[in-house]
Amino acid sequence: MSTFVKTIIWINLAILIVLAVTYAHLMISPGPLVDGHQELETDCFACHTPFMGATADNCIVCHKIADIGLRTTKGKPVLKKTTPNQPPKTAVPFHQKLLEQDCTGCHTDHKGVAVYRKNFKFSHDLLAPKTREQCVACHLKPEDKIHEKASETCLTCHVQEKWKPATFKHDQLSKAELQNCVSCHKLPEDKLHENTSDQCADCHQTKAWKPATFSHESLPPAQLRQCVACHAKVRPDDMRHRQSSKR
Repeated sequence: MSTFVKTIIWINLAILIVLAVTYAHLMISPGPLVDGHQELETDCFACHTPFMGATADNCIVCHKIADIGLRTTKGKPVLKKTTPNQPPKTAVPFHQKLLEQDCTGCHTDHKGVAVYRKNFKFSHDLLAPKTREQCVACHLKPEDKIHEKASETCLTCHVQEKWKPATFKHDQLSKAELQNCVSCHKLPEDKLHENTSDQCADCHQTKAWKPATFSHESLPPAQLRQCVACHAKVRPDDMRHRQSSKR
């Protein structure tokens, strides 16, 4: 390779390096920044350190750990959104209690191209054990019928990895609540349950609906003589039972 060609190559490399440093947002940026950091669009080194990438040390220059979740970088209070019927309330901080202060472990400020974007996922393992139990500090409690009387201890039914499936433990309910099954469960509208009461515990257990065991002792004498009201479909179809039905 001639000296002239080598010189051209080195000149081009030098130009590329200068451009990458001077206009990094145009040369090597993976995409536009999130809305909150739009003002830093052309200032790559506000977050990045050459040859090291984005570091937590650069983040806390603006985002003081003691203020994260409580105040913005402008010093204004951060309010947590609640339900439409309730006013916003002060957010509960959890960044201060993280076991590791690694901002880039969860956050990425470049929107980038979706197919190449790295998916950052928050891990509850980063939280101190006591903080993990305070679910409502970050998650809003649902307002549906199921959660209407539920406590704010989400771990009673849910696991941290995902909301579903959820397993409810009835042994945490009071005796009065255990007898009021229909406050959470809807009484089935089939033929079998047509003449039953709302005392589900007469037949079912709290661990599972099936198998169910019905106790005839709970029925009044009049109903005890009307077996076909419940057992019409299961009455044996033999000669003896056909004759007895004609009496």
